[in-house]
Amino acid sequence: MAPRSKALVPTVQALVSLAILVLLVRQVELQAIAQSFGSASLGWLLIALACKTVGLTLHELRLWVSLMPTHHRRAWPVVVIGYAAGLVNTVLPMRSGDLFAIVLLKTEQDLPGPAAISAVGLTAFLEAFAFGVFLLGVLLLGAPHFDSLLGATSTSRATGAVSMLALGSLVGAAIAVFLARRLGEAPQEERPSVLREGLKGTLRAIGEHLGHPKLAFCNLALAFGQVLCLVVTFWCLLPAVGADTALPLLAVSGILAVGSLASIVLPPTMAAGPAAVSIFVLGFFGIGEAQALAYAALSWAVNVVPALVVGAVPLWRRVGLLGEAVLGD
Repeated sequence: MAPRSKALVPTVQALVSLAILVLLVRQVELQAIAQSFGSASLGWLLIALACKTVGLTLHELRLWVSLMPTHHRRAWPVVVIGYAAGLVNTVLPMRSGDLFAIVLLKTEQDLPGPAAISAVGLTAFLEAFAFGVFLLGVLLLGAPHFDSLLGATSTSRATGAVSMLALGSLVGAAIAVFLARRLGEAPQEERPSVLREGLKGTLRAIGEHLGHPKLAFCNLALAFGQVLCLVVTFWCLLPAVGADTALPLLAVSGILAVGSLASIVLPPTMAAGPAAVSIFVLGFFGIGEAQALAYAALSWAVNVVPALVVGAVPLWRRVGLLGEAVLGD
């Protein structure tokens, strides 16, 4: 790289870092967050932060497991890539960090495009399945309580929707394994299209992974552990703000379910989403607006702080690598 171009890399890093900070504080009431930290229980807050950090690490370990059995790589470099991508997901909507992870897996780990895509997709797929099964269990076990809070009709609809999500994940896994086997037996075309071969490669990679029971079980077990960490994280925020409810698991499940739908469009850093969700859901459980707003502020911090701690340095270094690629050697 030329000296002038090389000197621009720190500038690019600084600009990206500034953009991340701007996105993190955008539409966030920093004063409310500071007040919530000042009045919150420090012990519960630290437990929540620790659980969130463990959950992030489990997610990135699953990304590494998702590369097997066809693409063995060292665990730590893949985990670090996941940390960087996770921070991007925290500040940008529409799962933009997943695209970033695919690019980094291709460039840093020398993975074929379909392998990188399938690893990221499989990680998200099993996470959604584990989360769906958890919500279904909560809905079934707490149905009598939900009936009194939401009404029998709304509870039935919610149970049906989550059931379809869990069942769809199982059917999707079976289809992926079936297609992988059929594609493995199909003759290769003399002049295959790039799109068709890319789709075939992705299906093969997903199917081969799910076709190995030990790997699939390990990945799914880690996914349930990740979901458990997420639930405990948000559960701890209730006593942290002094909110008392007889049904904390149901309250947390409702927040996570509604919040996960909103996060598809809005990243978790935007405070309007968590605040609205917290006020809406916690109101059903007898928790006042002031405590709901404090809960939302702390949930924002718990989402952001661990992602910054584990992802800032990896993302900083990769901004430099991307800058070198753009600016030339």
